[in-house]
Amino acid sequence: MKGLCLISILLALSAAVSADEAEQIPIAGPGDAGTDLDPETVEKARKMALAGDGEQARALAWHFMGQNRDPLDGLFWLRLSAEFGHCQSQIDWEGQYNSRTGASAEALEAAKQYWRERIAANPACESEAVDHQPEGEQP
Repeated sequence: MKGLCLISILLALSAAVSADEAEQIPIAGPGDAGTDLDPETVEKARKMALAGDGEQARALAWHFMGQNRDPLDGLFWLRLSAEFGHCQSQIDWEGQYNSRTGASAEALEAAKQYWRERIAANPACESEAVDHQPEGEQP
């Protein structure tokens, strides 16, 4: 039911994104966390991300992970970007499980394995997945 609601919301919002808003917003990377996006740009990126644009979700992730912002909001956008198939976000999200606590080792390993499989199956990750080796594994 939760998935159906999310799909309905995404479909409704995708219709709300106009051609004028289809411009790409600069993507900030992990080294640029804290890069300020003005409120108008954040709103455009939010609409586009909710309509399925993984690049815009990633831009919001790095925006919100900056100083004096909300890292939980940033993690939400990073996860959404990964779910939309953005390769680098999938790699970054899988890496989030290396520092997690509070869950069993088996549960953490299962989550990491799930994302490793998504990365391996993502055609957009072919060149990046070759460079990505899970922690502790050798090529």
